[in-house]
Amino acid sequence: MEGLTNSASWATEADQRLSVTVLFDLIYRLKPLDRQVILLYLEGETAAGITETTGLTARNVATQIHRIKKLLRQWQTQGVSNDTK
Repeated sequence: MEGLTNSASWATEADQRLSVTVLFDLIYRLKPLDRQVILLYLEGETAAGITETTGLTARNVATQIHRIKKLLRQWQTQGVSNDTK
């Protein structure tokens, strides 16, 4: 029984790693500024910190993050076109 539990946890871990790999592949396809914003966000940077780093306004940072997350979800479900950059 323990072998099945270990197999299930291994499969779950493998799925999570694949998801992270796919996510970073999609992030790499973003425009440079969008990529910078979402990576800073994922690293836990505050909106103020992202504003300071990118020069965007706080409101623009929040809007960008929302749009980028929406785009990444869309790409994940529908696929990515070759002219994304």
